[in-house]
Amino acid sequence: MAKKRHQNAALLTLVTSAFSLPGISAKAEGVPDSTSVKYRYTSYVEDNAPERFTVEGDLGRYKIQANQIQLVQPVGERASITFDYLSETMSGASPWGVKQGADNQPELIMSGASIKEERQDVAVRLKVYDKESSVSFMGGHSTENDYKAVYGGLENELHFNQKNTTVKSGLKVSIDRINPTQEEGQSRVSEEEKNSTSYSIGLAQVLNPSAIVQVGLEYAQLSGYLTDPYKLQDSRPDIRKQTIASLGYRQFITSTDSAFHLDYRSYTDDWKVKSHTINVAWYQNFGSRHVIVPSIRLYSQKKAKFYGVYFEGGEATEYFSSDYRLSSYEAMSYKLKYIKYFDTWSFTVAGERYESEGSSGEIENPALVSFTRWTVGFDIKFD
Repeated sequence: MAKKRHQNAALLTLVTSAFSLPGISAKAEGVPDSTSVKYRYTSYVEDNAPERFTVEGDLGRYKIQANQIQLVQPVGERASITFDYLSETMSGASPWGVKQGADNQPELIMSGASIKEERQDVAVRLKVYDKESSVSFMGGHSTENDYKAVYGGLENELHFNQKNTTVKSGLKVSIDRINPTQEEGQSRVSEEEKNSTSYSIGLAQVLNPSAIVQVGLEYAQLSGYLTDPYKLQDSRPDIRKQTIASLGYRQFITSTDSAFHLDYRSYTDDWKVKSHTINVAWYQNFGSRHVIVPSIRLYSQKKAKFYGVYFEGGEATEYFSSDYRLSSYEAMSYKLKYIKYFDTWSFTVAGERYESEGSSGEIENPALVSFTRWTVGFDIKFD
């Protein structure tokens, strides 16, 4: 069963981002004045593997259904506690590897159709507010039948200039244990561990009553078993150092009662993977009750130094991988979201289409993914 959380970090990030906020608010948030609840249901469906390149396994790729709920509860006059719960079910086949076919054409090897699997994630955050600052403590636990993670973190916010300037710093730590499912004909490790630590700092600055800019920098280090045990050709270094820089801009336009959002993200690591992401969104109000949000996301990536579409015989060096997520490729996604506001609650529905293709001049990995995602949910505030 090649369908595991640790080999689908990017995929799961996409699925579980339904609660993500569009950006730092123009004013620093204060202590919540009432209890609030958020709920999201997400359906994620990948396109089938390309039949003309697939020589083994099942064509039907992942289908994921996720339920998320978040509860925010004030605690006294200076604190709040947030509970997050995620439940996912996943089924389908995944790419195992690529081999060289006739005329150097890549041939894709897929797993067989998988049984249903579930993931549970529970997290708690305590946030304590002061007049010009706040500090957050968080911890959580994620489980699957072959994967367990315990994580925690600390965040600090400092507000200046009548709270028009906010500086945020953070530390996050995760300890993960991997127990790969054993399968006939495959030789896999029995139990491994990997750890990750990340440090971040960010600045949000109100430029005027209708504009805000934000910048961020994050450094993360992963160590331990970073190889994917469910791939046929995979051997990776046991250290990965990542650097992420981000820039965001928000502009409210009075004449059209709308807001323009622009975000840029640059990623690089010591595996020589480099990527650039641009996201553009338009928040259009219709009266005080309706908002429509079209957005587009552009992504480009350069391959890891040890990536190859396929490896034959003794060609591979100490480190090698034919994982499509480490290849050079480009992707584009389109999203449309609608929000309807009522007196004490709101309703949200969103659809997204994501498509990827190999970079020009290189052999495209036939395992590259395209998918469709739908999200529906509501937010309730109890006065």
